[in-house]
Amino acid sequence: MKLIRVPVDPNTLEVDIKQMRRAITKNTCMIVASAPCFPHGTIDPIQDISK
Repeated sequence: MKLIRVPVDPNTLEVDIKQMRRAITKNTCMIVASAPCFPHGTIDPIQDISK
């Protein structure tokens, strides 16, 4: 397996959905996102990621 990291916005710490979509290929087996509030208070847009 090869881990692909999608950068986050340095100001908001939110994932860039467009970059995440570009990183997905036919070989993608898992996407990891965060729904709980971590120390920074950032919650990934789970509904947008699921599309």
